[in-house]
Amino acid sequence: MGNLVGRPDLLFVYDADEIEKVYRQEGDTPFRPSMPCLVKYKSQVRGQFFGRLSGVVGVHGEPWREFRTKVQKPVLQPQTVKKYIQPIEEVSDYFIKRMQEMKNENSEMPADFDNEIHKWALECIGRVALDARLGCLRPDLPHDSEPQKIIDAAKYALRNVALLELKYPFWRYLPSTLWTKYVS
Repeated sequence: MGNLVGRPDLLFVYDADEIEKVYRQEGDTPFRPSMPCLVKYKSQVRGQFFGRLSGVVGVHGEPWREFRTKVQKPVLQPQTVKKYIQPIEEVSDYFIKRMQEMKNENSEMPADFDNEIHKWALECIGRVALDARLGCLRPDLPHDSEPQKIIDAAKYALRNVALLELKYPFWRYLPSTLWTKYVS
């Protein structure tokens, strides 16, 4: 994707084999100029919260390698992964039962099924990160519940990061309406 004002040309790779080749060619300290709006948010708007290193998105080179080295060992060890198989399987089995209940007479899922997938994902995250069920998959979960608010905020953020990144980046110079709402 070329000719984006204020951005370098972008290449999107969708083939798994090609993605592997790209990652293997990067070396230990990759440079991935991605999502300047997230970098600005984490470093300037919420700098006190995120500190010096705000995760792998927007961090490049040696700082990226340092962060990856710290989290890679504990996160990717087989015994760590194995510890979460049963809890995730329990959540997934429950979700499959819920899917059976959600089907209509034509065995189709409801129009808002993507939201159910988000609920399942948040429930899995809660099970791993907090060692607790959050209740996201309850059939009677209110539309104004905390889990739904988290899902709505994540969907808003993901949907609008594309607008912030791919349109003219006014937010870099003046706080646009979208930028102001995005960071609030």
